[in-house]
Amino acid sequence: MVKGIPFTENIIHLKRKNVFQVAVYTGNNRKRILGTGRTLIEALVMRDWCQANGWQKFAGGMRYIHYFKRDKCWHIHKDNEHYGVFDTLEKAMHERDCLVKCNWDYDLLVELE
Repeated sequence: MVKGIPFTENIIHLKRKNVFQVAVYTGNNRKRILGTGRTLIEALVMRDWCQANGWQKFAGGMRYIHYFKRDKCWHIHKDNEHYGVFDTLEKAMHERDCLVKCNWDYDLLVELE
């Protein structure tokens, strides 16, 4: 739990690295890391996904996807390029995966659709 913030069970804030980890403790009191996010919002999304899927490791990966709290939406950024705004994480992850398959060529992605 992040100190002073409610509803952050299974989330650890590593201040030196400035990241948040989703972790569970196994029977022998060892910590098992299920995912790492740069913001608390990313870690909360990962934690909820892991909990809904029987505490499996987070399979989605948040690379290039960022949550903007003010706009309440997800953005895809890579190398100072903006690739879209999405209202759900699932839509953003799908678009990011398609862009990766097309080697980040947006014109090719539009042609394939």
